[in-house]
Amino acid sequence: MNLSEKQITLIYPEGHNLGKQAYAHAVNQNIPIYHLDPVKTPFTGTDILQLSELLQLPITDMLNTNNPIYQNEYKTANFGRRDWIHILQHNPEMLKMPIAVRGRKAKILNSPADVSHL
Repeated sequence: MNLSEKQITLIYPEGHNLGKQAYAHAVNQNIPIYHLDPVKTPFTGTDILQLSELLQLPITDMLNTNNPIYQNEYKTANFGRRDWIHILQHNPEMLKMPIAVRGRKAKILNSPADVSHL
């Protein structure tokens, strides 16, 4: 994963409304930005650990518990960190997104303007 201070890497799957809005906001603000679709470019286990560290969140707090895959298959699961890493490698859409990364800072975005705060 690119950890450049010179650009923001915006992580979201194609078609994600908030991700598209945040990307457009960054472009309008002349913020150098790169879109990473974790469905098309799968994460490695190291990438997921790195995101967890940058976000300063345990992996379980990075899960979108409203995601249908989570609801149908993992809602009652009690897995360890390694298991969740493996699951997220195969189901990246279960992550809370979009996630913006710049250098050693990362943030799960709640609004398009949040991308400006990195």
